[in-house]
Amino acid sequence: MIIGHSLGGRVGIVLASKYSELVEQLVLIDPAGVRPRSIKRATLKVISKLFGFVPASWRARIMYSAMDSDYRDSPVFLRQLYKAVVSHDLRSNLSQIKCKTLVVWGEKDPILPLSLSKVYREKINDCQIRVVWEAGHDPHLTHPRELVRILEAGWV
Repeated sequence: MIIGHSLGGRVGIVLASKYSELVEQLVLIDPAGVRPRSIKRATLKVISKLFGFVPASWRARIMYSAMDSDYRDSPVFLRQLYKAVVSHDLRSNLSQIKCKTLVVWGEKDPILPLSLSKVYREKINDCQIRVVWEAGHDPHLTHPRELVRILEAGWV
């Protein structure tokens, strides 16, 4: 069994999709495998590229406002790693997952919205979604009893 939260969920997705013989069960907690589609981010990126005549400092401000807060708050030397790992959308990997999968999502996750859980349900064949009500991105930390209850409710 693999249990992964956020970036650890990405690792779990890759392992379960590429090495299915090694993974019997997968638990993803607010996984960072699917990027939310953001009209704001896409629009700002296009505007930044189209307006090459705009001073570089202004373009940088535009892009900064579109950046993910984890990226923005990372030390400069980690940003390249962050871009390489997190920017890759794993939607295509989800349909390759053959094991029983539980996706647990914090209802009020400000980083990865609950609506993304639908993508996992649609793409993974044997997938259940459970919501931790009132929880944010870290339900295992803020609502550990609820998470244990979900796991003990006969799923595993």
